[in-house]
Order: sequence, then structure tokens, then C-alpha cells
Amino acid sequence: MAKKYTTTQIAALAHVSQSTVSRVLNGARGVSKEKCEAVQKILEEKDLLRKSRSAVSLRHERTIGILLWEEEVSPGITLRKLREIVAVLPGKFHLEILPPQIAPAVLEARVRRGKLDGVVLVGFEAPDETLEQTLRDLPHVWLNSHREEGTRGGLSLSGNEIAGRMAARYLLEQNAKRLAVLATAARNPGFAARISGFGYELYLENRTFDTAEIPGVWFEERTDEELFPALAALRWDAWDGIFIPDDRLTALVWHEWARRRIAPAHRPKVISCVNESAYLSGLWPRPATIDLCPELTARVALEKLIRKILPDKPDRNPSGRIDATIHPFLVPGESEPETRIPTTP
Repeated sequence: MAKKYTTTQIAALAHVSQSTVSRVLNGARGVSKEKCEAVQKILEEKDLLRKSRSAVSLRHERTIGILLWEEEVSPGITLRKLREIVAVLPGKFHLEILPPQIAPAVLEARVRRGKLDGVVLVGFEAPDETLEQTLRDLPHVWLNSHREEGTRGGLSLSGNEIAGRMAARYLLEQNAKRLAVLATAARNPGFAARISGFGYELYLENRTFDTAEIPGVWFEERTDEELFPALAALRWDAWDGIFIPDDRLTALVWHEWARRRIAPAHRPKVISCVNESAYLSGLWPRPATIDLCPELTARVALEKLIRKILPDKPDRNPSGRIDATIHPFLVPGESEPETRIPTTP
């Protein structure tokens, strides 16, 4: 029979206080990384975290943690995803919001002790390499495109490239001749995938396009005031059809056009992307946009995570990436005047 240890004995071995051990075992916040790792080391050395598969499978209640790391992730879209998870969550599961600064050792300890069965991740990448390594051994799934160590350009959900191709077809159907895409550096890998899809579709149609570049660092981390000068420097009359890969940028473009007093009849045709009502609801005429189906994305992600958690629902793909193709759909804009920008002589 394995020797039993009290929290006081574990604290003495790890050279921490008894309360620190209790906090680590319960997954509480406020414990330094060094102390978490010290406690974790003793728990592993003494084989105190082992939990039999039969004991895990017999538990009726399951807990899924939600880790939200990024403030820059579209809040409205994230809320739509989380609402869908709440709506379709099986009865034997319940959700818990985890502190974004949770230590890797705490996260692992909670899973091993059966207090946490899986994790839903919201963000563009794990905050540090240690946590990323820890997640590889835990049941988890990402709700959005993200970056992982060893991947070039990040992992983009399949719907992003499809959305870019849809945007190109939309502008062609609107008889736009001088096409452009608004591009900038983005932490979200899905942003670049939308631009790539746009270019690929036009390549198939043997059409050319311009890239209207906004210079600078990640646009998600920049304020509107920091982005306005770059938008003001662009020659909008050079194009009659523009793809803007994010609704936030679309709202800023509308602000710039209003500042320049460019009437709707003299603006390029625009197709936006994401369908975030917080950015589009006040625009007139509201542009067409592409909805990336966040509810369906959340449902597929939850189903994948449950397959990872339950022993009778094996998942053939061990990664945390959603491996289903999510097809976006077009949300038409408001009617606009027929007069278009005159062709540049």
C-alpha cells in the first residue's frame, strides 16, 4: 500500500507552507510559479497524483474550464461562442472560469486530482512555453485560430480562407474592376488566412488586386487613434472594390470616409468579415460582411473536447485544433446608391 502524506508533510518536503500546498492542490490563484513547481515535484516523486482510469470513468459530474487569455479577441464573437457552449453543454458537465494567470502546475494538478476534466482556450497563443507544454498533456480545445510553437504563421480555422474566397467572389459579382484588400500585421492567424483566400480566388479568376497596407505592429494591440493616420494616408479613389478582413477596421474606414465627407455614392464597394454587430450596427449604409459561424465553431469544439474527456468517445485527432470545416455565410449589406466612383483617367 502506498504511503499516505499529509499536506503538512508535503509542505515540509517542498519547503513551502501548508497553506501553499492546499492552494496548489485546489487550483487556487496567488501561488508563485516556483512554489507551484516545488509542490508539483514532490507530488510526482511520491506518486500522489495517480488516479486510476476506472475511478475517472465512474465519476458522473465533469468540469470544463474556460481560459480567456486575450482581451484583443473579438468580445462579441467570443460571447456568442460561450453562449452556444452553455446552451448545448450536456447535463453531467458544468463550466468553470479559470484565472488567466493560472500556473501550469496548478492546472495539471487540478486535472490529475479530477477537479478539472478539460479546458476550452480563448486566445491567440499560450502566455508562455511552460503552459503550452502542459496543455499538450491535457484534454483541451481552442475556440479560435491560434499560434503554437513550431507552426509557421499559426493554425487558422478553415472558415477563414473560405471567407476570403467568398469576399473575392462577392466583389466580382458586384462588377468591381479595381480591387484591393486592406492588410496589416495581426496576431490572429485567421486574418492572414482571409487575405490569402482572397488572393487565391482572384488568382483562379486571373484577376489582379492591390494590397492597401497599414504599417505597424499587431493591429489588435493598437488603439483606434493609432490606426487613423494610416487610413488617412490611403488613396481610396484608386479602387472600386475593397475587402476589409475585420469589422473593427471596417468601422474605422467608415469613420475616415465620414471625416473626408465621401458620400456613400462615391465610396468603393466593401465586403467585411466576422459580423460583429458592435462594430457594424452604427454604420450607414451597413456593408456586407461574412459571418464565420461562431456558434457552430463552438459546438464542434465542445464535441471534440468531450471526445477527449470521455473514454467511450475516442478522438482520433489528439491536437486541440478543430478539425472540421466550418462554412461561413454572407450577410448582405444595406442597399446603397448605384452611382460608383468614376474611373481614374
